[in-house]
Amino acid sequence: MLVLALAQIATPAHAGAWLQNEGRGQIIFSGNLSFARQRFAHNGKSLVLPGRFSKQALTANVEYGLNTNLTLLAVTGLQHQSIPATNTPSHPVSGVLGLGAKTRLWQNDRSVVSLQGSFHLGEERNLAGRLRRNDAPAEADLRVNFGHSFAVGGLPAFIDAQAGYRWRGGRNIDEIRFDLTFGIRPRPDFLVLLQSFNAQGVTGNKRFDEGSHRSHK
Repeated sequence: MLVLALAQIATPAHAGAWLQNEGRGQIIFSGNLSFARQRFAHNGKSLVLPGRFSKQALTANVEYGLNTNLTLLAVTGLQHQSIPATNTPSHPVSGVLGLGAKTRLWQNDRSVVSLQGSFHLGEERNLAGRLRRNDAPAEADLRVNFGHSFAVGGLPAFIDAQAGYRWRGGRNIDEIRFDLTFGIRPRPDFLVLLQSFNAQGVTGNKRFDEGSHRSHK
């Protein structure tokens, strides 16, 4: 996977749990290219694909501080992917649109806990590997965020942990989400991130014929 991101951030090394200052915000543009020649079967073993899976995406994430206790969120982007399977042709470019908000539950000088909710159209409908024509593209996400800032060798750093539940439309099964970020700023204009994004399908509700899924990035 190859990821390129450009961020306009006027604050120290902080992450998603923190709210934006009133009247201030940030916008992050990112490009993503991923490809693979293997996939995981239901038993966890890897299988060779008949061709190469590829996915390209361009995304813009926006945050704006409406007031001291509420930050507005928006995401938009385009993606294209090709899945090498006889019954799954290459998918044309599809759009992503999401709107949401984040509010502070608790904060001190170094740590913060916030609650975030969002509504998405067209995002990650095909995590299980297929798009269905009668699938509703809407998704709703509710999560609790925790952020803590500290120093590593005198350099500003932070951790950001997010846990939530995503309701997904159509026959797509719902998901439990857990995301973790570690960031450190070796110089004022350079930020290094180590991130983990995880999704676990919730069994027992609407589901694809092939059953549940999990994803770790």
